[in-house]
Amino acid sequence: MTTDATSRRLEVLDLRIRLEHTAVEAYVRVCTPDRRPRATGVRVLLLFLVGLVDPTEQPRVHRLAGLGSHVYSRTSDVLHGRLNSLDLTDVAVEEWRTIVTDLEAVLVP
Repeated sequence: MTTDATSRRLEVLDLRIRLEHTAVEAYVRVCTPDRRPRATGVRVLLLFLVGLVDPTEQPRVHRLAGLGSHVYSRTSDVLHGRLNSLDLTDVAVEEWRTIVTDLEAVLVP
Protein backbone atom coordinates (compact mmCIF):
# COMPACT_ATOMS: atom_id res chain seq x y z
CA MET A 1 0.00 0.00 0.00
CA THR A 2 1.38 3.38 -0.96
CA THR A 3 1.09 6.56 1.00
CA ASP A 4 -0.35 9.77 -0.38
CA ALA A 5 3.15 11.23 -0.63
CA THR A 6 4.45 8.24 -2.57
CA SER A 7 1.55 8.14 -5.01
CA ARG A 8 1.79 11.89 -5.57
CA ARG A 9 5.54 11.62 -6.15
CA LEU A 10 4.91 8.84 -8.69
CA GLU A 11 2.42 11.06 -10.51
CA VAL A 12 5.01 13.81 -10.64
CA LEU A 13 7.69 11.39 -11.85
CA ASP A 14 5.38 10.26 -14.66
CA LEU A 15 4.89 13.88 -15.75
CA ARG A 16 8.64 14.45 -15.62
CA ILE A 17 9.37 11.42 -17.79
CA ARG A 18 6.71 12.45 -20.29
CA LEU A 19 8.20 15.96 -20.49
CA GLU A 20 11.69 14.57 -21.07
CA HIS A 21 10.43 12.24 -23.79
CA THR A 22 8.52 15.04 -25.52
CA ALA A 23 11.52 17.37 -25.43
CA VAL A 24 13.94 14.79 -26.85
CA GLU A 25 11.45 13.69 -29.51
CA ALA A 26 10.94 17.31 -30.64
CA TYR A 27 14.70 17.77 -30.98
CA VAL A 28 15.06 14.52 -32.94
CA ARG A 29 12.27 15.42 -35.33
CA VAL A 30 13.58 18.91 -36.03
CA CYS A 31 17.32 18.20 -36.16
CA THR A 32 17.43 14.52 -37.21
CA PRO A 33 20.69 13.79 -35.34
CA ASP A 34 22.71 10.62 -35.83
CA ARG A 35 22.17 9.65 -32.18
CA ARG A 36 19.33 10.41 -29.80
CA PRO A 37 20.45 12.90 -27.17
CA ARG A 38 20.16 12.34 -23.46
CA ALA A 39 17.33 14.13 -21.70
CA THR A 40 19.54 16.98 -20.54
CA GLY A 41 18.68 20.57 -21.22
CA VAL A 42 14.99 19.74 -21.38
CA ARG A 43 14.00 23.39 -21.12
CA VAL A 44 15.93 24.18 -24.30
CA LEU A 45 14.85 21.00 -26.06
CA LEU A 46 11.18 21.87 -25.47
CA LEU A 47 11.65 24.93 -27.68
CA PHE A 48 12.21 22.63 -30.66
CA LEU A 49 8.46 21.99 -30.57
CA VAL A 50 8.10 25.41 -32.19
CA GLY A 51 9.77 24.03 -35.31
CA LEU A 52 7.11 21.35 -35.69
CA VAL A 53 4.13 23.64 -36.22
CA ASP A 54 2.91 26.14 -38.79
CA PRO A 55 4.13 29.72 -38.35
CA THR A 56 0.69 30.81 -37.18
CA GLU A 57 0.87 28.30 -34.30
CA GLN A 58 4.44 29.10 -33.27
CA PRO A 59 3.64 31.83 -30.69
CA ARG A 60 1.16 29.52 -28.93
CA VAL A 61 3.61 26.61 -28.90
CA HIS A 62 6.41 28.90 -27.69
CA ARG A 63 4.24 29.95 -24.72
CA LEU A 64 3.33 26.32 -24.11
CA ALA A 65 7.03 25.36 -24.10
CA GLY A 66 7.57 28.06 -21.47
CA LEU A 67 4.84 26.52 -19.33
CA GLY A 68 6.45 23.13 -19.86
CA SER A 69 9.74 24.55 -18.62
CA HIS A 70 8.00 25.77 -15.48
CA VAL A 71 6.41 22.35 -14.92
CA TYR A 72 9.81 20.71 -15.41
CA SER A 73 11.29 23.00 -12.76
CA ARG A 74 8.48 22.32 -10.29
CA THR A 75 8.64 18.56 -10.82
CA SER A 76 12.35 18.81 -10.11
CA ASP A 77 11.56 20.59 -6.85
CA VAL A 78 9.22 17.78 -5.82
CA LEU A 79 11.48 14.92 -6.89
CA HIS A 80 14.55 16.40 -5.21
CA GLY A 81 12.73 17.19 -1.97
CA ARG A 82 12.72 20.97 -2.26
CA LEU A 83 8.92 20.90 -2.31
CA ASN A 84 6.88 18.48 -0.23
CA SER A 85 4.66 16.38 -2.47
CA LEU A 86 1.89 16.57 0.12
CA ASP A 87 1.85 20.35 -0.30
CA LEU A 88 0.78 19.95 -3.93
CA THR A 89 -2.88 20.47 -4.59
CA ASP A 90 -4.83 18.25 -6.97
CA VAL A 91 -5.52 21.36 -9.03
CA ALA A 92 -1.78 22.05 -9.53
CA VAL A 93 -1.03 18.48 -10.56
CA GLU A 94 -4.00 18.45 -12.93
CA GLU A 95 -2.81 21.72 -14.47
CA TRP A 96 0.67 20.24 -14.95
CA ARG A 97 -0.89 17.14 -16.53
CA THR A 98 -2.86 19.32 -18.95
CA ILE A 99 0.28 21.23 -19.97
CA VAL A 100 2.22 18.01 -20.56
CA THR A 101 -0.65 16.53 -22.56
CA ASP A 102 -0.84 19.70 -24.68
CA LEU A 103 2.92 19.52 -25.32
CA GLU A 104 2.63 15.86 -26.34
CA ALA A 105 -0.17 16.79 -28.72
CA VAL A 106 2.23 18.99 -30.68
CA LEU A 107 4.21 15.86 -31.57
CA VAL A 108 1.19 14.14 -33.07
CA PRO A 109 1.11 14.94 -36.81
